[in-house]
Amino acid sequence: MTTIVYDHKNKLIACDSLITKSSGVISSDVYEKFRYIGAELFFIAGMLCDFDLFIEFKNGRTDTNKGIPEISAFKFFCNSVYECNVNCQGYYEELKVEFNASIGSGSSFALAALDFGKSAAEAVEYAATKDCFTGGLVRVFDVKIGRFI
Repeated sequence: MTTIVYDHKNKLIACDSLITKSSGVISSDVYEKFRYIGAELFFIAGMLCDFDLFIEFKNGRTDTNKGIPEISAFKFFCNSVYECNVNCQGYYEELKVEFNASIGSGSSFALAALDFGKSAAEAVEYAATKDCFTGGLVRVFDVKIGRFI
């Protein structure tokens, strides 16, 4: 899956870049797990092939006949970070995040690393040592300046 962590104190989002098939075979270790949709920037954990469907739900779709997207995301918009998903009833939800948060298969490891004083990038790197679906290049986005560093 992936690991994406938001360090609220330092206003940084870090994400890994490993893509694996369900068999565990690595497809890429430099994949960009983020997408711009207009002025919004999404950091995506889960089934990346579901992202278009996820955006349909964000834009008001409630018909679940295509299924429910298996995605969690952080959204950066107007200098704020939001955690987003589609719930089991098919409704898009988002919550402004004003605390440390993490999503993806290595999220518990990354969040614990933040608690122990690691930077956002170091937290993702640590998660990669414990979660076989996290790895590759770690990218860091600075929320304060609105760009990757």
